[in-house]
Formats: sequence, C-alpha cells, structure tokens
Amino acid sequence: AVIARAMQGEPVVVECTVRSASGEEILCEAHLIGVPSTSGRLVCGRLVDIGERKAADAELARLASVVRFAHDAIIVTDLAGRVTIWNAGAETLFGLPAAQMLGRTTDVMLPPGDLDLRIELRHRVIDLGESVDLVDRLWMRRDGASICVSASLFPIRDGEGNVTGVGTVARDVTE
Repeated sequence: AVIARAMQGEPVVVECTVRSASGEEILCEAHLIGVPSTSGRLVCGRLVDIGERKAADAELARLASVVRFAHDAIIVTDLAGRVTIWNAGAETLFGLPAAQMLGRTTDVMLPPGDLDLRIELRHRVIDLGESVDLVDRLWMRRDGASICVSASLFPIRDGEGNVTGVGTVARDVTE
C-alpha cells in the first residue's frame, strides 16, 4: 500500500527498521515518492536515521513529566524575567495559576524591598552562570500571606551553552 501510494506520486514517509551491513538495527524514516521514468514510474527514496531524535523526544517527555508532576514549585523565566514555565507545584505554593503567570514577571511574589536582591540574583545566574541556593526567604502568596521558601536558582542553557533563562525550584519551609 505504501509503495502504491508513492507510485501514484504521493510523497510518503514511514518509520521502519533497517539492518546495517554490520547487523545493527537502525530506526529510520523512509521518504518515498514516485517519479516518471521511461519505463513508467520509479520509486525514489531516502532513509533518515531517527534513532537519536526518538531517544531525545523520549527524554524530553520524561523531563516534562517530572516538571508537570513535581510537588515543588518549578519556575522558568526568560532573560527578561518573564515566566515561561510555571508548574502545578508553583500554582499550589503561590496560589497563582499558570495562565496568570505565563508572560509576567515573578515580582508580584517578592516582598517589598527585595527588588535589589532579585537583580543581584539574576546577575549571578544569567551573567556569571552561577547556581544559587536561597534558604528561608520570604515570598508572597496571591492572598498576600508571607511564606518562607527555600529555593535554588540555576541557569537554563540552550544547545550551545548560552544562558537563555533562569530556572527556580522552590519549596515551602514555613513552620
């Protein structure tokens, strides 16, 4: 059926496993298409090794599950300080749903007077590439209540190692 579709000129992509000359099985995508020839149509194609991509996709799904279901607050901000990730733990800890925080800064959670500390911490994480542990700092919940939070801040890096944001893992340590 796949070859018949390709023979009709329809571009077809299918996953398959091929065996290399050394006997190793390789997960591939076969890209096929029929092209006119003097004897009718030929099916031309190419194989693309997708094993690494599939493994990377599986790892991303696993990490996304960790972030999604962690009880600790996991927050990621971009270089401008805007929230790009706000997990269910953050919703519970701070009383703010992700829909209200995505695209906004975390300034609403800082007690008055902590802006200088935030600037210093972002400098250490973004400019110096440091990871920083904050133990027993006051943060604000949506309802205005102060909570004592232990947090770790760390640089988020792209594939080339450039810092693209700040990650925070926070936990309520209020007694």
